[in-house]
Amino acid sequence: MQNILKYYFDLRADQEETAAIKESIQTGCEFKGTNLWALVAAILIASVGLNTNSTAVIIGAMLISPLMGPIVGTGFALSTFDFELLKTAGRNFLTFVFISLLTSTLFFGLSPFDDPTPEMDARTYPTIYDVLIGFFGGIAGIVAYTRKEKGSNIIPGVAIATALMPPLCTAGYGLANWEPMYLAGALYLFVINSVMIAFATMLVTKLALRIRRRQYEEGAKKRVTRIVAFVIICTILPSLWLAYNLYRKNDFDKHAQDFLTKEVETMNIPILKTKVSYGNNSIEVFSLGEPDSLTQQQILNRRKYYSLDSTAINFKSAREYIVEKERAYRNEAEQQLLIWRDSVHKLNTQLNEIDVRKAWEAKILTEIAAVDTNITAFGVVPMYYQTGKKDSLVTVLISCKQPLDKDHDTQIQRFLTTKFDSLKVEVEYAVEQSNIPKKGRRK
Repeated sequence: MQNILKYYFDLRADQEETAAIKESIQTGCEFKGTNLWALVAAILIASVGLNTNSTAVIIGAMLISPLMGPIVGTGFALSTFDFELLKTAGRNFLTFVFISLLTSTLFFGLSPFDDPTPEMDARTYPTIYDVLIGFFGGIAGIVAYTRKEKGSNIIPGVAIATALMPPLCTAGYGLANWEPMYLAGALYLFVINSVMIAFATMLVTKLALRIRRRQYEEGAKKRVTRIVAFVIICTILPSLWLAYNLYRKNDFDKHAQDFLTKEVETMNIPILKTKVSYGNNSIEVFSLGEPDSLTQQQILNRRKYYSLDSTAINFKSAREYIVEKERAYRNEAEQQLLIWRDSVHKLNTQLNEIDVRKAWEAKILTEIAAVDTNITAFGVVPMYYQTGKKDSLVTVLISCKQPLDKDHDTQIQRFLTTKFDSLKVEVEYAVEQSNIPKKGRRK
C-alpha cells in the first residue's frame, strides 16, 4: 500500500533541478521590469473591476498580478533556511503591498463612484474556508513552480482561487473612503491568503520535494519554527471565530424564517413586513391588525420549537410601520436639506466675494480715471495654473479711449503696484479706437 501511494503521489519524477527552481522563484520575487509593470496594471484593472462590479475584469487582474511570487519565495526560503532569499522576498512583498495600497487608494479617491459593490462586500468577511482555499492553493502553486513543464493551467488557477489582488484593492477603497470595516476585513483576507500560501509552500518543499536545506544551528531552526507556528495560529484563530459567527447568523436566519412561515404567516392577519435581526436577537412583525394577547402568547410559546427561546418577538401595527417609514423618509429629507443648505451657503459666499470684488474694482476705476480721463474700464483677470500653485502675478486689464502717455502709464503702474502690495503687476491696455492692446511694463 505504501509503495502504491508513493508511486501515485511522488513529486520527484518530473521535478526541476534545485538551482532552476531557486532561480525561477528569485525571478518571481524581483521588484523591477516586467513584475513592476504587471503589478501596476493588475492594481488598476482590479480597481476598475471592483468599482464597476465586473467579475470578468477582476479575474483578469488576478491572472496578471505578480504578488504570488514573493509569497512563494518566502515559504521556499523558510523551508530551505535561505535567509538571504527570505530578506529579498519579504522586502519586495512589503513593497508590492505598499504600491498596491497606494495606487488603489488614489484610484478610489479620484473615482466618482463612492458606493461599495457586491464584489467588494464579498472580500470583507473572511472565514476558515478562506484559510483552506489559501492553503490548498499554495500546495498547487508550489507543485506547479517546481515542475519541468510549467505550461499547465495550475498557476493561473491558483491565482484566481487565492485572489490576492482584489482584497488589496478593496482595502484601498476602505482607505480612500475611510471605511474601517472594508479596510480591516479586506486586509485580513489578504493576510490569510498570503500566510497560507507561504505555509503550504514551506510544507510541500520540506516534506515532498528533494530540496537541500542550508545547515544552521539547531537553536535558529527552532526559533524559525516557533515564529511560523505563532503566525499561523494568529492567522487562523480569528477566521474560526468569524466562521462560527457566520454559521450562527445563517442558522438564526433559517430558524426565524421557518418560524415566520409556519407560525406567524398562518394567522388570519395581513402581514405588511417582517424584520429579522440577528444582532438584536429579535423579530419584528408589522401587520394591519395586531393579534390578541392570547394568540401572541401562543406564538411566543412555540419559539422553543425553532431554537428561538430567547428571541424577542415584537408585533407592531400598520400605524407603527407607517410612522417608522415616515421617520426614515423625514431623516432622509433632512439630510438632503442639509446638503442643499450647504450648497446654497457656498454659492452665497461666492456671490458675496464677487460683489465685494466688483465694488473694489469700481473704486479703483474711479481713482485711476482721475489720473487719465481716457480710462473707461478696469478689471483684474484671474489666472489658473495646472499645478495648483498660488498666483504671484496680477494681470490687470484697462480699457481706454486713447493710448495713455508715458507719464500717466508710469503713474498708474506705481499706483497698482502699491495696491497689490509686493505682488508683480502686469497691465494690459485695450484701446477702443484701434482695438490694438498696448502691453504695459511688468513690475
